[in-house]
Amino acid sequence: MFPDVRRVLELGALEGADTVDLARRVGVEWVAVEGRPENLRRLEFVLELNGLRNVSLVLADVEAMDFAELGPFDAAVCSGILYHLQRPWDLLASLAQVTPAVFLWTHYWGDENSAVPYGRYLVKEVPETFPEPRLRGLAPVSRWLCRDSLFRAARDAGFTAAQVLAEGGEGPAWEITLALRR
Repeated sequence: MFPDVRRVLELGALEGADTVDLARRVGVEWVAVEGRPENLRRLEFVLELNGLRNVSLVLADVEAMDFAELGPFDAAVCSGILYHLQRPWDLLASLAQVTPAVFLWTHYWGDENSAVPYGRYLVKEVPETFPEPRLRGLAPVSRWLCRDSLFRAARDAGFTAAQVLAEGGEGPAWEITLALRR
């Protein structure tokens, strides 16, 4: 999908399932950001077991960090985190400042009738009450974008091309995989 990348930013690395698979590529520098210290410790252990030394780990809340401090990236991986945020549109805008390409997997809210306007976007406020605390977002409530608002947020951020790689699920929550490019 992004064949010529040399430097990749991964957000919400959790315990490294994607990190390990994707960071095996020779010659790629990987920066993995995770918001929970216990998840980062597990990720560090998994990387050590797999002998991966091309991954830098960053403990940070992605809604509060300045990605520019990490430098530019050829691409970003944003899998399973956007729907845990209070302002997912701000994250997309921040990513557009440091990378021209994003691989995005996220849930979105499919029932616009039960969503509410929040600025330019239609969202559903969802409590972060997942039974397993390590899989929750860092804030008590997240805002799930509706499908059209997800695409609007990507355009507003400066991503001019959005390729749908997969989409499905059962409403009102759906999932989508996108490749975004500036």
